[in-house]
Amino acid sequence: MMRKIKALNRARNLKTKKIKNATRLFKYRLFYRGKTTLNASEYHSVCVFLHAQMIGDALVTSGFINRLRQQGFDVSVVVNEKIATLFDSMLTADAVYVIDHKNVKTIASQLKEKGIDLVVDFSDFENTSVLREKTLSLINCKHAIGFNNPVNTTYDTNIITPESVHITERMTRVLSLLGIQENLSPLLVFKDAVMADTRHFAESLGKKLIIVNPFASMNIRSLSMSQIYSVLDYLEQLTGHITVIFDLGVEIDLSKYQHIVLNPFRDIPRSFALVQFADFVITVDTSVVHLSSILNIKQYCIYNNRKFNEKFENNIAWGPNSSLAVPFYTNEFIGSDNGDDVSKFDISLLINRIASDLNESARAPC
Repeated sequence: MMRKIKALNRARNLKTKKIKNATRLFKYRLFYRGKTTLNASEYHSVCVFLHAQMIGDALVTSGFINRLRQQGFDVSVVVNEKIATLFDSMLTADAVYVIDHKNVKTIASQLKEKGIDLVVDFSDFENTSVLREKTLSLINCKHAIGFNNPVNTTYDTNIITPESVHITERMTRVLSLLGIQENLSPLLVFKDAVMADTRHFAESLGKKLIIVNPFASMNIRSLSMSQIYSVLDYLEQLTGHITVIFDLGVEIDLSKYQHIVLNPFRDIPRSFALVQFADFVITVDTSVVHLSSILNIKQYCIYNNRKFNEKFENNIAWGPNSSLAVPFYTNEFIGSDNGDDVSKFDISLLINRIASDLNESARAPC
């Protein structure tokens, strides 16, 4: 009986939340200015909305930001607290605004005072749209570009993307609208102290570095402990290599291994900077995939066929997008927002491919 009551309460709360959100969106749109026509020649100050983005999303979007700044645009970003640290330590923008539900009016007032000409928002319409549209309604910019929003959207240019394509296609689409050559080159600038620490550690190893990143933000996208130990057992046998595992605080018993160590760095900047010294990376679907792509590092990555915004194939939309990436996919194809359970993936497929590539590399003429 209690389970039924709790389920009914959850359903009621979700329905109430949807009604409240719909009401808020209606209010923002009702009192907003009329839609404008895109006129790229009038825009000099751009604000990129990253309210809903995670670390990997921000890394990929950095190529778009960098391209705008190369063309002389003043680029601000609105970010959540989780990714604000990236712009303190490795990503670049002309101004960074950290936003939440409590300070949205203050941040929007600052952006309005700055005089934002153009807002660009690559996120689809979903549960963070209320905060994003509230921000937009308060800025009063000249024009706003959004993606896959309802017909009555606040965004002046609403681009519909019906097919599963890589997320960078949205960025090149906006660059094209602005008359800018489509060249997305993310710029990572690590602080000198960060570089010195990671370089010293990598060089102290005295061997080729392998990085293993087995954990994602959700268990369903993470490797199981048995899978992790199978990978480590294989890597331990490799001559001339040492493996660093990104453990994320999870207890991993390395007592039987001589050539495998835990990541010595507990912060994101140093952990990310270490990746550039890797011979190759093994990772599940996380920000490390996009970081490896940006740094042009060989990677073996495991994707679980989840749906992006319940519509797009995440394997494609947020795939590695790198010629040096070797992707693997789970085989259940459940087709849900969470995707398949990575713990069911046959880890021998990964190990055999790495072994094959290393053997081929060893036979290649110098």
